[in-house]
Amino acid sequence: MGPGIIVALTWLGAGDLIDSAVAGGSYGYSLMWAMVIALFVRFIFVSIVAKYQLCNQHGESVIAGFKRLHPWIPIFVGIVAVFFGHFYCSYMVKGIGEASLKLTGFGEPWLWSVLWVTFAAMLIFRGTYKRLEV
Repeated sequence: MGPGIIVALTWLGAGDLIDSAVAGGSYGYSLMWAMVIALFVRFIFVSIVAKYQLCNQHGESVIAGFKRLHPWIPIFVGIVAVFFGHFYCSYMVKGIGEASLKLTGFGEPWLWSVLWVTFAAMLIFRGTYKRLEV
C-alpha cells in the first residue's frame, strides 16, 4: 500500500463518501467547489496538527499549543467540538430511526430512534458492552 491509500483511509470516512455521492447525484458539478474547499481546509489542518505533534519541542498536546497561540483558541475548539459532537450524534440517531423504519416497514422514525438509544444506553451503563468486545 502506498501513501495515497493511507491518506484516503485516514481522511475519508463513510460519511465523506456518502455525502459526496449524494451531493453529486443531486446537484451535479455545481457543488464541486465546496468539496475542493473542504479538502483543502482539511489538508491544511491535518498537516499542521501532524507536524506539530511530530516536531514540537515542548512535549505538549495540540490544545496546549493552541493555548500558547491565544488563550481563547482551546475554548473555541472545545465549544465547536461539543456543538458538532451533539449535532452529528443527533443526525445519527435520526438516521438509525429512518433506516429501521425503511428496513421493517412499520413504526415511526422517532420511536425507532428512542428504541435504539435505549438499547445503546443499556449496553453501556449496565456493563454488558464489555462482553461484546473481544
